[in-house]
Amino acid sequence: MRKKSVFRSGSIAAATVAALFLSACAQSGPANDPPGAEGEPAAVGDPTAPEQSEVLASIYAGTIAAAVSEAKPVAADEYGLELTTEWITDPVAARSQLVAGGITFLASNGAAVYDLHQGGVDVRIVAGSHYQTDGTVTLEVLDDLDLASLTGKKVGSVTITGMYINRMKLAIDEAGGDHTQVEFIQLPYGELAAALQNGIVDAALVQGLSQAQAKDLGSTTIFDIGGGKFSERLENAWLATADFVKNNPNTVAAFQCALEQGAKTASDRKVVEAFLSDALGWSDEVIDSSPSVTFDTGTVDPAALDLDHGDRVTTGELPEGSEINFADFIVPMPNSC
Repeated sequence: MRKKSVFRSGSIAAATVAALFLSACAQSGPANDPPGAEGEPAAVGDPTAPEQSEVLASIYAGTIAAAVSEAKPVAADEYGLELTTEWITDPVAARSQLVAGGITFLASNGAAVYDLHQGGVDVRIVAGSHYQTDGTVTLEVLDDLDLASLTGKKVGSVTITGMYINRMKLAIDEAGGDHTQVEFIQLPYGELAAALQNGIVDAALVQGLSQAQAKDLGSTTIFDIGGGKFSERLENAWLATADFVKNNPNTVAAFQCALEQGAKTASDRKVVEAFLSDALGWSDEVIDSSPSVTFDTGTVDPAALDLDHGDRVTTGELPEGSEINFADFIVPMPNSC
């Protein structure tokens, strides 16, 4: 039996007005002008002299958080930066907290960069989080359904726009179904398996603990969000507001350097398993069934972000002409890590 211990964490409280505002932005059409980075590109900072002594990073609990967990002692010991983690339970609330300054860094997919700019919020990608691997995020069903037969059915997910949903829409259409006739329902991360069990949804897009809970119900995987060609696309990246990056370049650099070293350490499966046991208290059975991810290091490559954005246009989630140059929003890694 793996050792269990307590880990400091917390839930993200929703800033109600901001959450509603950002939710509307994410689900509405784009503004008249395509978003573009405002002002001069961010300067690469000095990680050894952070302007802030404490920062808060928000990410979903699971294998994907192992790298930032490993980054904590590096940030403290090498850069004098106390890095604390909170778990995302609602992505809209998490974006609201980022905008309001309640959190410093948010792990989110590239779609958030565009969507936040549509709402007038300027953000930067300060680091990559991870690539997907087979089985990391899956679409689960309890009945005898496949992708094509989801037409007319309900699918639960933590978001109803963005990368995950978009990939599913493409897969449904390629299988002979019609994604426009599928009802996507937004549910909290911890309620997906229960919604599947109770028949509130016919399928659930799950990962981490919610994936293990769905498997315990006897679910069947009918689509792998991170498999095949998608395994080479960056799933999540770390975001910060442009104002924070501009005013705290050294703090950003310290976070970047600590995270890069943490990502390298967390490439060891034993390290990931210890994190899932000690920090999250997961059982051996859940840990053994949880696939690892490939953590990203170095300056983020915008190519995968461009591909996912293009897919959103293909499915009609975004209209033609919804352009964004992700390279303009990426803060380079320091050379002095």
